[in-house]
Amino acid sequence: MEESQPRFDEALEILRRAWSQERFSFDGQFHTVKDVAVVPKPVQQPHPPLYVVGTSDHSFRMAGERGFRVATGGPVPWTVATHGIATYKHACAAHGHTPYVTFIRPVYFGDDQQHIRHELEGFFRNYLTFNASAMDAVVREDKKAEWHAKGFGFYASGVVEQFRTMTYD
Repeated sequence: MEESQPRFDEALEILRRAWSQERFSFDGQFHTVKDVAVVPKPVQQPHPPLYVVGTSDHSFRMAGERGFRVATGGPVPWTVATHGIATYKHACAAHGHTPYVTFIRPVYFGDDQQHIRHELEGFFRNYLTFNASAMDAVVREDKKAEWHAKGFGFYASGVVEQFRTMTYD
């Protein structure tokens, strides 16, 4: 988790150079790119809108400060994201940016509920189990407290761990 922000910043810088320069190189702590050309260039200038997936206080605040759009949601209720969205909106206002929030929801259309359930339940369970597996490293209370202190309270809150026992219904 300590490396997530500097890795993000480096990747973002690589994207910005790729979108704005004919050829570029980058030599960072985590990534090295030598004499690369990326085509086609984006139609939007200076680049397409950037989205951050908002889960931690830090990611919501950083997105607002930098004028990024934020995406949040998934299988959790809207109320799980209300604090983060408020943090994002406050940071946008403080830095002169217009907030743009996308709340993601899994949706499947069909006419037969039994068929839909049969087709999707396994995929949905795999999705939840995979996301919960990230929490295997955060099992001790001292580790959870550390993650809370670093702004990763969403992960330390137990919400993601509940994915293991969440039912399809």
